[in-house]
Amino acid sequence: MSAMFANCYALKNVDVSSFDTSSVGDMNSIFYNCSSLTSLDIKNFNTSNVTSFSNAFYGLSSVTSVDFSGLDFHTMSVIGEIFNGASNLLSVNLSKTKFSSVTTLYGLLDGASAVKTLNLSGADFSSVTDISSDFAVGNTALESINLSGVNFSSLTKAQAMFYNLNKLKTINMSNIVAPKLTDIIAMFNSCSVLETVDFRGIDTSKLTNSSSVFNDVNGAKIYVSSNTDKTNIENMLTASSASANVLVK
Repeated sequence: MSAMFANCYALKNVDVSSFDTSSVGDMNSIFYNCSSLTSLDIKNFNTSNVTSFSNAFYGLSSVTSVDFSGLDFHTMSVIGEIFNGASNLLSVNLSKTKFSSVTTLYGLLDGASAVKTLNLSGADFSSVTDISSDFAVGNTALESINLSGVNFSSLTKAQAMFYNLNKLKTINMSNIVAPKLTDIIAMFNSCSVLETVDFRGIDTSKLTNSSSVFNDVNGAKIYVSSNTDKTNIENMLTASSASANVLVK
């Protein structure tokens, strides 16, 4: 299925709901430069054998939302820049998507600079060890990120994960599975309009690198799981010369 609809510039609608993709391994550039396509529904795709997805949605400049929730990409090892050139994309739903073998995750929204909401709740990134700067690359419009229940069981490093997302208002990290996470240097640095952070999925007692986490963050509500987490977050705020209301919930 590689490049199946590539460069179909005039294509406005396509129904792929009946496609049998159970044996497909290569979906590179499948909708590449379909710049007139206004909607895309691939939720019925069986992607369990897909190993390559590069540029699959490059140039989808007329699509405003994508919903790939529940898709299984467990055979892929690298994913990045899959929405590059989707310049009018506003909403991305990857909830409960399986990326369990992905070890390299980069620039997930790179080139999709208009995205306002990102839902990754319940997604499986259990092999990713470093997600530094990933959401900070290529996007300036993000207002809401839902990471609740995401499996980051191998994650150790998340430096500058949301750096300079200066329109970001809410982040939900409740029930995240990240038992190995130790490094969150500058995680929320320059998120200057941040209003709510649900940090209840993070065990702050395991964090060994946590400088400049909240630089330029002021007035936000930060929800944590325990009084120990509350104290640790307040110490990070002080070190960042920031202020916020830390609440045990």
